[in-house]
Amino acid sequence: MFSGLLLISEDDVVSSVQTNCKLAEGWRKAQGKAVVKCWERSSHVLHYREHPEEYEYEVDRFVAELEAVTKAPKRKPVPPPPSAA
Repeated sequence: MFSGLLLISEDDVVSSVQTNCKLAEGWRKAQGKAVVKCWERSSHVLHYREHPEEYEYEVDRFVAELEAVTKAPKRKPVPPPPSAA
């Protein structure tokens, strides 16, 4: 089994939400795990710079749920503080 985490945004001009969701669905149909985190506004591949706490939370949560991790130690996910939006 394989797992994938897709970190995306609605305003990404490089890869659309629809394309990424189709990819995730394909992984699921192939018996894989697919987790999608979508921000409303975040530049392509700059999600960490724009949303560091949420990004770290999503990655930590994803890794913590993996059955086997060979390189990095697992750490407990820490939820980001509520946004002031």
